[in-house]
Amino acid sequence: MKADGYGHGEVQIAAAALEAGAEMVSVATPDEAVRLRMAGITGDILVMGPSPVSFVTKAAELGVAIAVSNESWLKEALSESESFTQPLKIHVKIDSGMGRIGLRDAKALQLLVSAMESSKQVLFEGLFTHFACA
Repeated sequence: MKADGYGHGEVQIAAAALEAGAEMVSVATPDEAVRLRMAGITGDILVMGPSPVSFVTKAAELGVAIAVSNESWLKEALSESESFTQPLKIHVKIDSGMGRIGLRDAKALQLLVSAMESSKQVLFEGLFTHFACA
């Protein structure tokens, strides 16, 4: 749904995708996720790009899942968890060669898993990657 559904209308495209059977829609930024929620999109939404820590309380409140790409970011986000009204839904981003964001090795993954397991305010929903080439 990023970039206004690539110019086709993010709300219209999200509604059509969910009506056609999509289980989730994704966006690039927190602002896009908020706009979809405010427009009445109730289906699952994932913010695939980096989110500022300041967005985590709003994400939890709106039931919007966010991408997590490192342990230090998650630990900082969890410092806000006392204000969560619902658990924070997260998807782990794996860097499979694109070189932008994401976990790059097993040690980084283990550190992130340990941080997730230390909090009841995190709901692990999935993981994803962005292939460097088709």
